[in-house]
Amino acid sequence: MTTYARMDVLLLGTLAGEAHAGEYAVAMRCIEPAYLLFSSVSISFYSFLSGSRDESRRVEREDVIRKVFALVTISALVAATGITLWYEEMLRLISPAYSVSGPILVLLSWSLLFRAWNPQLTAVLNSLGKFRIIAGIAVTNLAVSLAMSFVLIPRYGAMGAAIAIIAVEGLNSAVQLSVVSYYEKGFIMKLLAR
Repeated sequence: MTTYARMDVLLLGTLAGEAHAGEYAVAMRCIEPAYLLFSSVSISFYSFLSGSRDESRRVEREDVIRKVFALVTISALVAATGITLWYEEMLRLISPAYSVSGPILVLLSWSLLFRAWNPQLTAVLNSLGKFRIIAGIAVTNLAVSLAMSFVLIPRYGAMGAAIAIIAVEGLNSAVQLSVVSYYEKGFIMKLLAR
């Protein structure tokens, strides 16, 4: 995630100009704390998952998986909704000059849903020892992000970069969820149980 989220700012400056790069950078900096929060949760989650592979802890493991995914999903929804409703006030508190970043911020805020799930799904795959698969997914994400950026940024500027990030994160979620479901039979049903 870090690589392609950083590359889009560089590509924006080159393909669309510094003004677009600045607008996007403001929006990205406003939501990055949430990204860091979800990554931090995944570190603890991975530790738990790695230590709970024993069949005697299956029920506990499934319960924690449900709780973690519920927590990050609700947190992302609350954050995205709050940003969507109050982005103007939020940006005005920082600097009135940043108001031009508002629409980009709103769009990027909805990437929180995917960015909440992706590190947790990665933690599940890592706990299963599927490191090569994670590496393959990361390389694919980078390639798709670059391709989308080269197509969308010249046409739509900062908004194009935001669309590319959301699309790549959504693809990442779909692929990881599919892979996790393959290795952890019934994973989706476990998330929905209770």
